[in-house]
Amino acid sequence: MATIQQQVLANLCVMAGEKRKRLFEYVTPEYRDVVTLLAKRWQGEGREQAIARIQQLVRLENFSLLREIHPGWFLEKMGQAPRILSALKNYLSEEQNEYLSHHLSPADRVSFHQTAELDPALRDQIRALTEARLGVSGPIRVSGEFCLQHLILMKGPDLRTLYRELGLMEIAKAFSDVDPKVLKTFLSRFSVTTVQEIRWRLEHASAVSSKERTQAQAQLVSLSLSPVPTERFFDEIGCSVLARAIAPAEREAFEIIPLRMKPEDGYRFKRMMNENVIHPDEVVRAQQQVLKAVMDLAEQGSIQKFWRQQEELTVDEIGANL
Repeated sequence: MATIQQQVLANLCVMAGEKRKRLFEYVTPEYRDVVTLLAKRWQGEGREQAIARIQQLVRLENFSLLREIHPGWFLEKMGQAPRILSALKNYLSEEQNEYLSHHLSPADRVSFHQTAELDPALRDQIRALTEARLGVSGPIRVSGEFCLQHLILMKGPDLRTLYRELGLMEIAKAFSDVDPKVLKTFLSRFSVTTVQEIRWRLEHASAVSSKERTQAQAQLVSLSLSPVPTERFFDEIGCSVLARAIAPAEREAFEIIPLRMKPEDGYRFKRMMNENVIHPDEVVRAQQQVLKAVMDLAEQGSIQKFWRQQEELTVDEIGANL
């Protein structure tokens, strides 16, 4: 995995042109192989492209995970504190700031939008305290072969796509070869389009064993789905599948995932994750189901394929995955 420093050095070598051999003399042995590899990859590109990559890498050095957090968590953890929230504006996206503005009281909204000059050190301290209160620090890095832990790199929209896919997969297993009347009763709560999608899934699903069907049905029964709005039905089931895939020893690594959801959804996911007491073999099966769904969605182009090795990524993609 190439570090930011190694990538900067490689870009400087590209900019040095014919003089890069002299520059290589100053590269430490532990950096030399990676820097050489990257410099060769970029050697046909121009000076402007190298400068653009370095500028992007500088931005990555100042990256904050606050941009990855659903803005509802700032209100949940920081309260109605417009001055503190205002100090965080530079670290948040435009969408996050719009959400905060919309959910503040009229008086607090005025304070939130007032631009006050803050000492950069103080602003960074407020950011650090906020990250500590939320329990996050960045950037996130995951190395090695593709595994479940790579899911912590997924963005909110991709996670929602995954939840829905997992929910549909679980439905397809639970209603495989069931009595048509039972299926018809279940489908009556959905729109015509959704019914068609579920029926297509059932027709094209792989063979399901009686054990798999029973397990999927038991999972649906264990969830309190009656009050769940129809449009969130599959998301709720999918969240439960993902929670089942996280072994107790790995829960801490996945704490960022609920923070990418609305607070009420994040709390529910945490509860599902903490209540997961299934057999280790069932955890492995759930992990296989999740990873298959991720790979299928990426193959379809429905989500970003984020698990390539770091050296295969462009600088922009590395920034998107931090």
